[in-house]
Amino acid sequence: GSSGSLHYAIEQCKAAMNYPGSGLAVLLHGPTGSGKSLLAAKLYDYCRQQRLIAEKGQLITVNCAEYSDNPDFFLTSLFGYTKGAYTGAEKDSEGLLTLADQGLLFLDEIHSLTPECQEKLFQFMDRAIYHRVGDNETWYTSRVRLILATTEPPEEVLLKTLQRRIPMTITVPGLKQRGVQEKVQLLYAMFKEEEQRLHKTILLSTKVYNILLSHDFTGNIGGLKSCVQSCCINSLFQDSDHKEMQIQLVSLPSHILNDITEKSSVYTTSTEYIRLQDLMSFIHTDK
Repeated sequence: GSSGSLHYAIEQCKAAMNYPGSGLAVLLHGPTGSGKSLLAAKLYDYCRQQRLIAEKGQLITVNCAEYSDNPDFFLTSLFGYTKGAYTGAEKDSEGLLTLADQGLLFLDEIHSLTPECQEKLFQFMDRAIYHRVGDNETWYTSRVRLILATTEPPEEVLLKTLQRRIPMTITVPGLKQRGVQEKVQLLYAMFKEEEQRLHKTILLSTKVYNILLSHDFTGNIGGLKSCVQSCCINSLFQDSDHKEMQIQLVSLPSHILNDITEKSSVYTTSTEYIRLQDLMSFIHTDK
């Protein structure tokens, strides 16, 4: 999708990463499985290639949902703490901001943070300085490029004061919003990866191909990838002694089979197959 549905989003992200200083904070908004984490990882690669971050700069990923019931743990993890800051704090400890210094910090599921944590975060975003928990006198600095992500409407789950400090909100489209050609490219890449992993030539039933293109996967691209892997697992047991592996209707996960048999009569044996090398040139039909 880099030249299609994601083109403008990628250009926006690159512009934000190139902004003088430590770049501009970016909020990725899109449904689960749409590729926000992958986009963040690719932006880190881009920053490394463009030398926007230090050679030693790391990509630090934080799933904020893990801290939704323990905001204090989030603050100590992010900012670090000093000896005696709480019971059990026997020595000073650096936080994730120290590890991410000169690199990229990706805060996923940012909507899971409590208002207090969001407030502490935007205070850091203002000046790139912070206190460790338990020390309100010493200032520490961290120059990080910051990417945040949420599946929820930002205006409903983020503090207005935090939203104002995120100059760029980028919508990542779900699988439904991707064109047919992009879905074909995704299928090719996913099956190609499994083909290389299994050391088998994959033959894809035309009926399965059409179902994978048209099915409404609740997990978006992540759901499609899971389905592709399930197909390969199911087919592997059927063709374990052959160099070729046929992906048939019976290879599909049971919940998808149940769904399509309820809606249509496609649950018949399919004898037409496509090789992966021909997939990109295959024209989608309804047959």
